[in-house]
Amino acid sequence: MKLAENQKIERNSIREDIWNMSCKTPPIPEDLTLIPGYGNPKSKFTRTLIPDYMNIEKSQIHADGSIRYTPLQQQFIREEVKKIFHAGQWMYIRGVLTWINPWMYFGLNYWKPAVETNDGFLEYRERQRKILHFCWNIYQHHKELGVVYLKGRQEGLSTWGHLIMFWLAIRAEKQNIGLSSSDQKLADENFDELIAKPVNALPLWLIPVHRMNKNELLLVEPPERQSKTKKTASVSKSLGGSIRLRALTKRGWDGKRLNGLFADEGGKWVQVQITKWWAKQVRALMVNGKKRGFAFFPTTTEEGDQGGAEFQKFYEQANLETRQNGKYPTTTNKLVSLFLPAYMGLPGWTDAYGNDIIDHPDDEQWEWMQDTGHDERIGAKDKLMRDRQQLLEAGLDDLYAEEMRQNPFTPSDAFNSLNEHCPFDVTILQALKRTADVKEVQDRIRRGYFYWMDVKERTIVGWKEDIKGPIERTWEPQPNLINRTTSKRGIKAPTNVKLGAFGVDPYLKASTKKKGSKMAITGKLYYNKYYEDQNKRERDATGRNLPGYFPTPAIFFSFTHRSADSNYDMEQLLMAAVYYSMPIVIENNASISVENFFNTRGYGGFLLREAEVLNEPSPTQSQWDVTGIHTGAEGAGSDVVRRGATYMNDFLRGDSLYLGDHTYSIIEEPIRYPFLSSINDNMQFDITDRTKSDATMSSIMVHFYEYNVNDYSNPFLFSTTPTSDVKRLFPKGTFLRRVRV
Repeated sequence: MKLAENQKIERNSIREDIWNMSCKTPPIPEDLTLIPGYGNPKSKFTRTLIPDYMNIEKSQIHADGSIRYTPLQQQFIREEVKKIFHAGQWMYIRGVLTWINPWMYFGLNYWKPAVETNDGFLEYRERQRKILHFCWNIYQHHKELGVVYLKGRQEGLSTWGHLIMFWLAIRAEKQNIGLSSSDQKLADENFDELIAKPVNALPLWLIPVHRMNKNELLLVEPPERQSKTKKTASVSKSLGGSIRLRALTKRGWDGKRLNGLFADEGGKWVQVQITKWWAKQVRALMVNGKKRGFAFFPTTTEEGDQGGAEFQKFYEQANLETRQNGKYPTTTNKLVSLFLPAYMGLPGWTDAYGNDIIDHPDDEQWEWMQDTGHDERIGAKDKLMRDRQQLLEAGLDDLYAEEMRQNPFTPSDAFNSLNEHCPFDVTILQALKRTADVKEVQDRIRRGYFYWMDVKERTIVGWKEDIKGPIERTWEPQPNLINRTTSKRGIKAPTNVKLGAFGVDPYLKASTKKKGSKMAITGKLYYNKYYEDQNKRERDATGRNLPGYFPTPAIFFSFTHRSADSNYDMEQLLMAAVYYSMPIVIENNASISVENFFNTRGYGGFLLREAEVLNEPSPTQSQWDVTGIHTGAEGAGSDVVRRGATYMNDFLRGDSLYLGDHTYSIIEEPIRYPFLSSINDNMQFDITDRTKSDATMSSIMVHFYEYNVNDYSNPFLFSTTPTSDVKRLFPKGTFLRRVRV
């Protein structure tokens, strides 16, 4: 059975990874031969054919307007109602077994909004199938109230959102739906084009008894006229629900009972804070603590001061990680966040089957592209990356930021704006992200976790590969450098102190039961002049790098995680330090739990003291008594943070004086820093509000220490000839430690 790459069969259901959740289908039919498109490698989505016998004759219409359907018509209606409200439909798309849920089946076969298509119907798109499949799984199988979807441009999600709300209104009796638009004009347009017109275009058997008023569809009987012979009203055949569309207000639907809620373009709201607005709507969608319906928030974003910053908080509160591995039944705001990169389903880059043309088009896709007006064989991802690069090279930073927001590859792209409080060279970070986000670079990142090979003694650390592991790393030391510790007055300490270090931003709280940040760890390899000289000679002589060459300086390790058990994260930090035998510089604003953890296990020597971090020539006793370095309170940024950010900028630019002949372009050598989540965190870093930038703070810590301990302020202190102990510790082709003369 042919499936997509992100799909697998589990318990007779197709499991598909969409964004950060595994979504499931109903059971796979036993007889696949009955599924439309079976055996046809070029099968496409085809709409259900409405048979001629579904035409209504005048003789079937009663005086009161009701219709008497024939047995054949009733059978067709029953089959369609089952698909529309319960089963959806199985089919083959280009030979791949595919299930579309009831919402999508209803939309593709019967919903005709005011959109420009060949026949007025919505068209099958793989991207929209993923979005609707994700939403259906939240609606059917999870406790959250709905989905907040960070979208790109021209996706048609407003159309699908209104369709879902209509479906919710007619699925049962007395279902009330609320629609919110940012202003009255948009409310008027949306109701007319996305509700009124498609409802009136439905077949008669699908149109509920209703009354249409301005911006509301009431599922009630039209008012009856009283006469001398008819004094009482007849029994109502209506569902008794409603769909109401309102312009945005601070109160919203507070005090109402809703079974569906659609909010359009919440990432652009300025007059209302969406987080506070949503808090008032939650009760409308719940009864006795359980959800009664579904909420959908699809949106693009504006710049931070135009609603983007507020929406970012709202979006992050919907992250599945806020469940804390099952500790809480729902996310923080009882919604689930969804994101798909803009190159998936980019308008103009979907083939004849509705599938995405992301990478290099295959022959059949290229033929289709030429038939539809394309003259360049390029996939959507490369096209969007080229658009970004052109704006970047033209120096149009504001347009570049806007392009990233409108066609995001990651959520951080969507929230990207000109961050006036970011101390880093964002242009370099943006270009680095582009060159690092390629398969050949990302494939060099190892993902997994550490474990104790000797559980009782806890002295030898092993590594376990796991694609879902919390640790990302690139550089693997030579065996003679791994798990090497020394002892100072009975306290274990690292030996590779001249090789590199770890920077750590610990939890804000010792316990994970309350709100706090994540633990972040950044591992940094120092610049190694002798090693780079060796490699240069090798390259000049042979045209190749040394065997196993890895460039210095480099960020080789990234960890940003918050476990339900804080000991897990501290254990991973300890094992990483032991494995690499490197010291740790920690932000001591909230380090007491880490100190206690290391000290009780006999590894206190791995935690650098303030005197060591500052590398003071005449440190005070109080500096020796303090573990790590204090970064000060929030505000304009302490001297430690500002200096650390400056030194990190030096690393990004690669042109510092101490590098001598070994300057570099990190954009051309992205393996020096290939961790996309950390790069995104750097671009979002606000030096006046550092609480959410855990990865960046850990990186600032290690860069601050690296600069001090290696005396980078005096680049002439580096020897060109290694001492004998350097040759012994580091065999040819591995990292060599820097020595001073």
